[in-house]
Amino acid sequence: MKRIQLFISLVLSVILPATNGFQTSVYSITKSPLAAVTVTSNVHLKSSNKSRLLMSIESESKEISTPLDKPVLASIDFASLVTFAGVGKASHSADGSLDIAAVFVTAFPFLLAWYTTSPLTGVYKDTDGDNVALDALKVVAKGWIIAVPLGCVLRGIIKGYVPPAPFVIVTMIATLVILGGTRVLYAVAEDKMNMEN
Repeated sequence: MKRIQLFISLVLSVILPATNGFQTSVYSITKSPLAAVTVTSNVHLKSSNKSRLLMSIESESKEISTPLDKPVLASIDFASLVTFAGVGKASHSADGSLDIAAVFVTAFPFLLAWYTTSPLTGVYKDTDGDNVALDALKVVAKGWIIAVPLGCVLRGIIKGYVPPAPFVIVTMIATLVILGGTRVLYAVAEDKMNMEN
């Protein structure tokens, strides 16, 4: 659990940097609900650089999208990653049965990686290309190339060992196929609905 808290603190200190001594408190899941992890980052900039940084942040914030911007698509991604974990767990089960808790434990690091990197990778931004299926695959590939390896690393931290190479290879291929397939189906269906309206 402490490894997860450390990772979350690290991710949030990169994603939500504080400037000039401003503190960001992040509440984490611990045994004590009142416990908090505080991430502090001091950045001292020259005044001319501050204005350029603020202008850059303002212009980029308009382009940042999160899973909250597209909740249906975020739910489809959730179902895709849980499906991946379920298929993996069922394939390793002697009788093919599923332990739902084990499926969610397996999916957790991949879900965490997918959703926390989504503002950086732009997987919930609108696309404006002519080929919706190809655009959907390109968007998935941008998120997949960062989030899935990060998910493998997180899983290794949680499990306490480096995942074996066959697990990583199968994970990379399976998640690309499942996420890519569901994203293409969603994009085509959404495009068809928009054309009818």
